[in-house]
Amino acid sequence: MEVTETSTLIEMYAKCGSMLEAQQVATIKQARSLIEWTSLISGYGRNGEIVHKTFSTNRVSNIVSWNALKRGYRDHGYAEEVLY
Repeated sequence: MEVTETSTLIEMYAKCGSMLEAQQVATIKQARSLIEWTSLISGYGRNGEIVHKTFSTNRVSNIVSWNALKRGYRDHGYAEEVLY
């Protein structure tokens, strides 16, 4: 499966609130690209499931995925975490 197909599936499940299924797609397809990873982080943030520990242990991250994580913190009232 192509990166765009995997990230689209992850985003679809996340938008439906099905993060378990989104995580399963990422795991089964061994999502390792920055696009797939950012889709997963955005989905967790959108659904109020903050995954800072997972973010910090992943080797594939950049400012876009970092901002997705911080937006999730902000959107769900974790103001202190946004600062760090």
